[in-house]
Amino acid sequence: ENVKVISPVLRTLGNIVTGSDDQTQAAVNAGLLREIVPLAEHSKQTIRKEACWTASNITAGTKEQIGAFLAMPKLIETILKCASNDEWPVKKEAAWVISNVCTGGAPEHIQCLVEREKAIPVIFDLIKTGDIKINSMLLTALNHILATDPNEYTILVDECGGLDVLEDLQEVEDEDIYNSAVGIIEKYFGSEEDDENVAPNVAETGDSFAFKPTVNNNNNTFSFNITN
Repeated sequence: ENVKVISPVLRTLGNIVTGSDDQTQAAVNAGLLREIVPLAEHSKQTIRKEACWTASNITAGTKEQIGAFLAMPKLIETILKCASNDEWPVKKEAAWVISNVCTGGAPEHIQCLVEREKAIPVIFDLIKTGDIKINSMLLTALNHILATDPNEYTILVDECGGLDVLEDLQEVEDEDIYNSAVGIIEKYFGSEEDDENVAPNVAETGDSFAFKPTVNNNNNTFSFNITN
């Protein structure tokens, strides 16, 4: 609990996992991931920030290292809590963790983050803060999410008000943010004119029509093969 000891040690470990994949793997094998959890819950903001920064460096590694991260539900739950409820310096580092999983992970990693950990509302809450750099990074992550399962994940985006957030981004002055938001809307949500020309998904039953429900048979169970 001695902050004067924890801070430099955590910074050193964070620097180690910015190195090669082998160096990062050595830290993971030594149990670094499980030690991040209490540090990300520490009472001191700078410790929580460093813990999230260290996690972001690990998730910037290989797919196997991302899988090791996601194999610890308490860890990703803690990081997402930091992204949702903490102070902005901590939120920013936690946002990089989310982005790294989405842009560097396999489809099953994205599926885990979205379906088990319910990360999409967290992403849009972060986008609403208006930080240009973070928004650019998260819009790229969102593209990867939607590409993984456009049918299901566009519904999740709409349900949490994400489409409204994307539409609001069309009013920002930053051209890259504007183009990213427009690109996502046009690719995955279409225009109102398109919607009007699409027939509803119905099944004819005699003289009436019954709408077919969308059924998700996913049991939200994920497993990752981790080799230490």
